Amino acid sequence: MATGRAVMRAVRVFEFGGPEVLKLQSNVSLPVPEANQVLIKVHACGINPVETYIRSGTYARKPALPYTPGSDVAGVIEAAGEHVTSFKELKINSKLPIQISTDSATALQLTENHAGKARSKHILICYMNVKENVENGFVNIVKCNSDCNLADVLTKCLYKTQFEFLKEGLGVTLAM
Repeated sequence: MATGRAVMRAVRVFEFGGPEVLKLQSNVSLPVPEANQVLIKVHACGINPVETYIRSGTYARKPALPYTPGSDVAGVIEAAGEHVTSFKELKINSKLPIQISTDSATALQLTENHAGKARSKHILICYMNVKENVENGFVNIVKCNSDCNLADVLTKCLYKTQFEFLKEGLGVTLAM
């Protein structure tokens, strides 16, 4: 696309409602980070339950429309605002395929075939990238027990014992 402006693909919400209000656009202007922000080239994105409430319009705080859902992201920092002075880089060397564990049977099912459940309809736009990476041998999705899902330490409110167990599994230590 030779438009002379930087654009990206994004799932956008123009009105509050069900999963059908999620619209994939390929010509969204690339944002410029504000003073205390970073611009991340997103490699993977998730939509958590709170974001489904926001999308439906039932959450107490509503963003201005249109907006892009998906605050759970992984990627590479492409640009930083003028007041951003440091950030930690997580250097992980891994051999392919990278194993991704999930305690969601539906997420696992969606990477194996196109059959989805009605309540997972909101995933259909996003899961194709994961399915493609599975098919290309970059990632391997495996089922794990909910008690051992390391991602829960980053996404859920946990009891202290479970938090400590999962934190240890990630190899995270507190810096003093």
